[in-house]
Amino acid sequence: MKGVHPLVCAHHIYIKEGCKLVRQPQSRMNPSLKDIAKEELQKLLDAGFIYPISNSEWVSPQVLVPNENGKWSICVYYRKLNKATKNDHFPLPFIDQVLDGLDKKNIFSFLDGFSRYNETQISSKDQDKNTFTCTWCNFSCRVLPFVLSNDPTTF
Repeated sequence: MKGVHPLVCAHHIYIKEGCKLVRQPQSRMNPSLKDIAKEELQKLLDAGFIYPISNSEWVSPQVLVPNENGKWSICVYYRKLNKATKNDHFPLPFIDQVLDGLDKKNIFSFLDGFSRYNETQISSKDQDKNTFTCTWCNFSCRVLPFVLSNDPTTF
């Protein structure tokens, strides 16, 4: 699936007033995991989820985390960005109310459960705020990563 068109829905990152810019250094990586990290980054680049960025005022470090299946995933340590982000107090709807609203409708749409958050674009003016750094380059996300604050509400 191509995902949700940005005119329909895009994630915004609103920063609290008076917050300082956060530029965190890259974290050290086990040398034996560098090839795995490079491979995972290449998958994200090939999918178009991330892109290289040369300069950003917000930079977070990336870490490699083991999955339950024994493989590795790239996670970004967005804790300081999330702390500076305004909280969205929009209440999430109850699933039974959502399903009741579909009663007697002729057309349905769905999001691909496998891609999850990756189908929602981040607003182009906010993409530089989710920049992350690694040994080779800095990258920014085009699509919603799983760890930003307020992303469950947008999803």
